[in-house]
Amino acid sequence: MSFIAIVPLAALLGFATEDIALRVGETIGGLLNATFGNAVELIIAILALTKGELDIVQSSMIGSILSNCLLVLGMCFVAGGLRMHEMSYSIRAAQVNLNLLGLAVTAIVIPVAFHVFVDDDANEPLSVTDNKVVQISHGVAIILIFVYCAMLVFQLWTHAYMYSAGKPGDSNTPGGAAQLARERQLAIPAGEPQPPTSGGVFRIGSLPSLPSWGGSSDDGSSSSSSSSSSSASSEDSLDEHTPKMLARVAILLLVVVTVITGVTAEWLVSSIEGLVASGGVSEQFVSLILLPLVGNAAEHVTAVTVAAKDKLDLSIAVAVGSSIQIALFVIPVLILLGWCIGQPLTFYFDEFETVILFVSVVAVNWAISDGRTNWLEGLILCVIYIIIALTIWYYEPTSASLG
Repeated sequence: MSFIAIVPLAALLGFATEDIALRVGETIGGLLNATFGNAVELIIAILALTKGELDIVQSSMIGSILSNCLLVLGMCFVAGGLRMHEMSYSIRAAQVNLNLLGLAVTAIVIPVAFHVFVDDDANEPLSVTDNKVVQISHGVAIILIFVYCAMLVFQLWTHAYMYSAGKPGDSNTPGGAAQLARERQLAIPAGEPQPPTSGGVFRIGSLPSLPSWGGSSDDGSSSSSSSSSSSASSEDSLDEHTPKMLARVAILLLVVVTVITGVTAEWLVSSIEGLVASGGVSEQFVSLILLPLVGNAAEHVTAVTVAAKDKLDLSIAVAVGSSIQIALFVIPVLILLGWCIGQPLTFYFDEFETVILFVSVVAVNWAISDGRTNWLEGLILCVIYIIIALTIWYYEPTSASLG
């Protein structure tokens, strides 16, 4: 019941965040959505950390990254691809995000590899190796938090123009619409097939042009109809870009819904032991798949909604940006918090889950490396996530990870 209750709360959270994003811009809006969306996961992780459930904390963090990068991003591409043949986005901003995500994955892979190789050499007691990994994790956590702060400076100050959509008609500023259009436009070589500019993606409801029955009068009615349709379209577009709430109301809704969601998440965490004890599902599947699905519900709803409106840059900022925030901020904060309360949470994650994470990030890099996407690329990312979920259903680690 808690799982179901979080879904409408996530929808409200996404609605409030999108309303605020219309006032502060897509960059800060995407950051706000990632932050408030990750608040649920952070609350769940802190509750599990204080109870000493370190494996659940680690698996849920990796599951959050996988869910955002594969399922949420894939659904964004599918949602937008069902309305448009091809969608473009700022490839420079996307590559910066991928570099940051690559750094985060590296910070996880290296401590895991260190523990595995030193343990295989058996040159020192396991407790000594574990202690070294703990110290390495504390140092890496501090470094990653510094990198996260540097990322904020990069996005919001020194290179804000890379993430700015600019004002319509302002083509002389670095973030102007004309330059952004040129930056987002993928150069298709001459002779290559061009995507259609009209008609449905699956041609559903598309009928061949019918002969005219009313002579020249039809041209007038057709012209009038086209004009009214264009006017209605512009009004709809204007309505989409107009905030629907007062700023203070949107902020209040954001805070209140986040608090209610946190309380609901606490009930959810309390029910995990009973769910696992019943024997119907494993702890690995709950922590790696189910918990991230609940925690990412807010990002999922918002990202897919804005992708269907051809705001793919904001969708990528929400999906990939949320993963970056989990890896560069939430995990390091949890490790340092565990250091303070005596819980040895480290970057020594489960080896199999680490391999899955690495492969998934490589797949995401392939998917968004060209600055243009379609529904099939989104479907592929979703299928990869389904394959991972199916595998985790049967996965039972032979030995617990550190902690």
